[in-house]
Amino acid sequence: MPSDSVAAIDWANPPASLDQIARELRALRAADGAPSFAEIGRRIASQRGSRGVPEHERRIPRTTIYRCFQDGRRRIDTDAVIEIALALGLPPSLRQRWAARLRLARAASDGAAVASVRDDVPAPVPYFTGRTAEITRILDVVTSNGLAWVSAMAGAGKTQLALRVAQELSTGALFLDLRGHNAESPAVTPSAAQRAILRRLGAGESEVGGVDRLQQALKNSGKLLVLDDAANTDQVNEILGSHTRIPVIVTSRAPMSGTSDWAHVELSGLGARETATLLRTLTTASGNSVTLAGEPEEHAEHLAEITGGLPLAIALVGGRLATHPGWTLAEHVDLMRRRLAAPRVDDELRAELDISYRALPASAGRLLRAFADVPVSEVDVEEAAILMNISTEEAAEAHGVLAGASLVIPRGEGRLGLHALVRAYAKEQSEETDSPRTRDAAFHRLGQHFARRVWAAYETLSAEINDVPRRTTFEYPSQAWSAEEASAWLQRRLPSLLTLAHAAPERGHPELLFRISEGLSWWMNFAGHNSDALRLHEAAADLAADVGDHDALAMASLDSGQLLVNSQRPEEAQEHFERARHLIADAGVLSDPGTAGLIENMSALIDLRHGRLERATRSLRRAVEIHEERDEPVRLVSALINLSVVMHTAGDFAQEREVLDRALHAAEACGNTVLQANTLVNMAELKRATHDYAGALTKASSGVALARELGLIYLEAAGEITAAQTLRDLGDLPEATDRIAQVLSLAKDLGVEVVTAEALIVRAQISADCGDIDAARASLVEAETYLAADGDLDLRGRVHQLRGEMSTDPGDRSRELALAKAAYDRTGSYRAELLGDPAPTT
Repeated sequence: MPSDSVAAIDWANPPASLDQIARELRALRAADGAPSFAEIGRRIASQRGSRGVPEHERRIPRTTIYRCFQDGRRRIDTDAVIEIALALGLPPSLRQRWAARLRLARAASDGAAVASVRDDVPAPVPYFTGRTAEITRILDVVTSNGLAWVSAMAGAGKTQLALRVAQELSTGALFLDLRGHNAESPAVTPSAAQRAILRRLGAGESEVGGVDRLQQALKNSGKLLVLDDAANTDQVNEILGSHTRIPVIVTSRAPMSGTSDWAHVELSGLGARETATLLRTLTTASGNSVTLAGEPEEHAEHLAEITGGLPLAIALVGGRLATHPGWTLAEHVDLMRRRLAAPRVDDELRAELDISYRALPASAGRLLRAFADVPVSEVDVEEAAILMNISTEEAAEAHGVLAGASLVIPRGEGRLGLHALVRAYAKEQSEETDSPRTRDAAFHRLGQHFARRVWAAYETLSAEINDVPRRTTFEYPSQAWSAEEASAWLQRRLPSLLTLAHAAPERGHPELLFRISEGLSWWMNFAGHNSDALRLHEAAADLAADVGDHDALAMASLDSGQLLVNSQRPEEAQEHFERARHLIADAGVLSDPGTAGLIENMSALIDLRHGRLERATRSLRRAVEIHEERDEPVRLVSALINLSVVMHTAGDFAQEREVLDRALHAAEACGNTVLQANTLVNMAELKRATHDYAGALTKASSGVALARELGLIYLEAAGEITAAQTLRDLGDLPEATDRIAQVLSLAKDLGVEVVTAEALIVRAQISADCGDIDAARASLVEAETYLAADGDLDLRGRVHQLRGEMSTDPGDRSRELALAKAAYDRTGSYRAELLGDPAPTT
C-alpha cells in the first residue's frame, strides 16, 4: 500500500470512537483515488471470489458500504469494514491489526454510552470546609429553578460543593458523572445521559420527544439535577437543550460559554484560614488534633500558597498529618516546597500525591494501584480482597489506610471511589510497578467475581418466577439473597459491569464479555435497560463471530435480535440471525442445541412482521419440536405463544385456541408465572376476536393481575388495552374511556412505542364512538409518531381504516381504506379479508 495510504490510519493512537474509523475509511478512499461505492463493492466481490466464497454471498449492498463511511453510527458492520479497507489497498498482513482497531473503537463507543444516574446522591466528604458564599449563591439559583455552572481546575472541590448543595435541599437530587475530563473513560454521550436520566425518573428510555420529554420529566420530578465533570457547554446543551427552567448544577473544568441562562460560579483556592480549618477537621477526626497546636498561622498560609489552595492537595497533607503524629505542619510544608520543581498546579498535585503515595504501607499501595487499573467506579472490601488476592480482614485494613490518607472518596456502605486525578496517578504507578501478569490476574479475578455474581443474581431472579437460568459451560456459586437484593446489586453495579465487560476483550479475556452479556440479558430486558443491553449483546456477537465461538455467537445474536425485534428494527435483527445461522450451520456444534430453537423462534417473528406467515409457522413448529424433544418447557411455551400470534394474524382461531391451551397448561405445569401472564393476555385477545366478551374480560383481568404482581409493565399494558377494547365492544364507553386513559399513561411511562401507539388507536376508536371526531383524529396523528417507518403495519392499517371510516369525503374514505387493506395484505392479516375491496378512488 502506498505510503500516503498508510498515513491515512493513525496507527500510533487507539481510536476514540466509531466516527474515527469512518474518518479513516474516508481517508483510505481518498488516498486510493476516491473509487465509487459500486466499484468498492465490485472489488469486495472479487476478493471474496478469490477466497472461494459462493457467488450469491460475494456482494455487499451499496447501502451497507455507504453507511460504513458515515459519522454518527451506533454500530458498524465489522466484516464489511474489514473488507472495504482491504478493497482500498490495506495489505492482508495488516488485517488483524485493523480488526483490533475496530474492536477498540467499538469498545470506546460502547463505553461512552454507559451512564449511571444516582438518586441516592452521596454525601460530601466529612471534612468539607468553607465555600459559604458559593453555597448560598448556588442555593439561591437552583431554588428559583435556575442553572448554576461551577467551574474550576481539577482538585478544587467542584463535585463536593455540588454534593453539599444537594444535601441542603429537601427535594432530592439526581447525580450523573459525565466523565468530561476523565482520561481513563470516554465522556458520556448526550443520548446516553438522556436515557439514563429518564430511566431513573421512571419514564422509560425511549428517545421519542428528545429534550422536551427530558425537561418535562425533570420538571415533574421536582428534583435537582447534578451533571458532574461536563466536558463543555456543548455537551450539556445537547443533553438539556439550550434553554430550560429546571434546577441544575453543572461542574466542569471548562468555563461556561455561549449562553446567558447560567449563573457562573468560579471556584478559587482556599485561603489560609480555610486551609487551617480543613487540616484541623482532618486531624481531629483521627484523634491527632494536637499536631497543629502552637503552629504559626503562616504555615497554613504557606501551604495554601504552595498548593494553590486546592482542597484535594490540602486533604492529602491533612491525611499525612493524621497518620504521622510525629510530624509538624511546618515540616510537611517544607517537604512540599523541596519536592516542587516548578510552581505549576500539575506539579503541586503530583508532588502531594507522590508524598502521600510513598508513605502508604505496601498493601494499601497495592490496593490503590489495582483499583486504578480496573474500569470500575467503586470497590467494597470484598472486591478489594479479590483484587489483591488477600483476606477480607487485610483488605479492610488497606481500605481504612487509603480513606485515612484522603486518597479515596467514601461512597457509603463500605464502598470507596477514586478522584479522577488520583486514578490517573495510581494507574501510572501500576503500569510502572506491577508486572503485566500481576495486573492481568487482578483484572481477571475481579471480572470472574462480577460474572459469577451476575449469574447468581440471574439464578435468584429466575427462581422467583419458577424459571431456571440458561445453561452455561462454567460454574458459579449460588448467593443467599432475596430477589430484591439481587436486583438492587445489579442496579448499583451495572455501570461497572458494563465498562468491565466492554474492556475485557482488549484485556485478553473475551469470555468475560460473553458471560456478563448472557447473564445480564434477562434482567436488563425486564428492567428496561434496552439501549445498554443492545450495545452489550451486539459487542458480544461481533466478537464471537470474529473469534469463532459458536455458543457465544448463538446466544449474543439471539439476545441482540430479540431486542431489535421488540424495538421495531426487524431488518437489523435478521442480520444477526442470518449471520448466526451461516456461521453455526449445525445446531449440534452448540453446547446447548436448544439455542437453535430460540433463533428459529425469534426469526419467525420477523417473518410475521413481513407477512410471511407460512415460513413463520414452519420455523415455530421446528422450534416447538426442538424444545419438546429436549424437554425445555419454558422455551416450548415461548414458541407456542408466538405460534399462536401467527395463527391469530392469519385468522385461524380454532388452531390458535388449541395452541394457547397447550401453552397455558405447560406454563402452569412448570410454574412459570411470566409465561402464564403472557398466555392469559393472548387468550383474552382471542376471546375478544371470537366475540366471547365475558371470557375476554376474565382472561384479561387475570393476565393483568399476574403481570402487575410480577412488575411486567409491558404485559400489564397489553392486557389493559384488550380490556378497554372489550368494554368498547360491549358499549360501556365511560369505563372504556377510563381504562384507556390509565393504560395510555402506563404505556408512555414504559416508553415502548408500539404499546403507546396501540393505546392511542383504541382511544381514537372510543372518541369516534362518542362522536368526538376531532379528538379521534388527533389521537391517530399522535399514534403515527410512535410507529416505525416500515414496521407496525397492522397498527398502520388500523389507523388508515379508522380514518377512512370516519371520513365523510368518498375519495378520502376509499383512499384510506385502500391503504389499510394494503397494510393488512403485507402482514397477511385476516383483517384484509374482513375489510373487503374498497371502492376505487375517484
